[in-house]
Amino acid sequence: MTTKEFKKKHGKLGNCTSTTLDIIAYYQSRYKKDREKIPEEMRFMLGRFGDLRLANGLVFNPVTEWHLHAWLEDDMWCYDFSNGNKAILPKARYYHLGECKDVKLYSREAAIKKATETGICGFWDFDKNIN
Repeated sequence: MTTKEFKKKHGKLGNCTSTTLDIIAYYQSRYKKDREKIPEEMRFMLGRFGDLRLANGLVFNPVTEWHLHAWLEDDMWCYDFSNGNKAILPKARYYHLGECKDVKLYSREAAIKKATETGICGFWDFDKNIN
């Protein structure tokens, strides 16, 4: 399904790429300096894990079918704050529930570099017609 077809069928696109990029680029870099400005549900995640990565991959949802999605993860947990979600799940469970596949991971530095070079917030290494 193309992005255009997805938008026509479901009425809108989500904010997963901009949300995950904002968190990893902005909040993580300011954790120690501006802790009080960071939403409460994100504080423990940003202070506890130094190896937080931005993930882009294909996921399955019975309503939206297969589509590209972005989330954050470390070695044990997945964090999904897009579209109003506050999902924090063990990594194995998140991957199982979303049937995640073709996942590409980016460090904070790599995500910022890709966003700066392309002018977009995610899905940098996917075929443009995949979603």
